[in-house]
Amino acid sequence: QLVEETSKVIFKNEQTSEYLFYYITFKATPPGIISTIDMTTPVRQAASYVINLYNPLTAQVSFSTASTLSDILLPPNFTVPPQSEGCFTFDYLPLKSGDVTGRLTLSSSDLGFYQYDLNLSATPAGPENQVHFRTYLGSTQSQTCRFNNFCKSRVEYACKVRHSCLHIF
Repeated sequence: QLVEETSKVIFKNEQTSEYLFYYITFKATPPGIISTIDMTTPVRQAASYVINLYNPLTAQVSFSTASTLSDILLPPNFTVPPQSEGCFTFDYLPLKSGDVTGRLTLSSSDLGFYQYDLNLSATPAGPENQVHFRTYLGSTQSQTCRFNNFCKSRVEYACKVRHSCLHIF
């Protein structure tokens, strides 16, 4: 958003009382993109990035955060102490391979907007750890396999075995 302020400046000669005035208009435009952040990681593995922000004010400053991408995990807000540098960390946790672009915005009522373009790349995941079974003929063996669901919604999983001699219960 464009903010415009007009002021009158008067220059006066105190001895002769002559004066001259000017109308000065100040225009404040929204900030541009501060930088572009490139991140690459395999799917289901988080990559972190740290942004350093300086607070020149004598009071603590609060920032709120927003991103146009759902694969970006960030706190809703954070603070930076007065006259010091604060670190803001966010994570990129992709669930599908491919390239995406988006924007990260940090906003403060005191310091304005800090915008970053995001160029993100998710590579296919490598093979997961194998599960090995070793048992005698005619006996059974059970093993528990644990895995994490990173989706934000409910997901149904299925398990398949390709050999007719093996069964899943």
